[in-house]
Amino acid sequence: MSNSNLTVVLNVCNFHNSDGYWTNISAANGSPYSYQYSGGNDHDQDSPQGHIPHGHVKHAVGHGAATIEVQLRCDPRYVFDQVSFDGNDQGQLAWQRQGTDPKSRTITNQCTHATTTHYKIKIRDTTANTTLDCDPVIRNVPV
Repeated sequence: MSNSNLTVVLNVCNFHNSDGYWTNISAANGSPYSYQYSGGNDHDQDSPQGHIPHGHVKHAVGHGAATIEVQLRCDPRYVFDQVSFDGNDQGQLAWQRQGTDPKSRTITNQCTHATTTHYKIKIRDTTANTTLDCDPVIRNVPV
């Protein structure tokens, strides 16, 4: 059995959202924003909505490399600024732009070592000229 390639969708808005499916944060300029991930496959991550994965991903170690396509689906004022990883000590994850699509990035997961890593997607609001971080979890687990 091999790891599956996944698509995760990120939505962003420039206000705090009281819907429990959104994560409220402050942008670099201190303004309120919220973001929401859909997709993913890691139902084990704690979620106030009853273990909905919200962009969290889990792959099995030793079952082959996999990709995670992150699609930005929101107002055109929001664009990818950068993608980085917190906890990528084993070098399992790398990212690249998906073709010429400015609203898509692909993360490659080698899946050769157990790890828990946050993929940190930094989004730029081109209207307000500020950035915000959106970071669900990728876990590689032994089988």
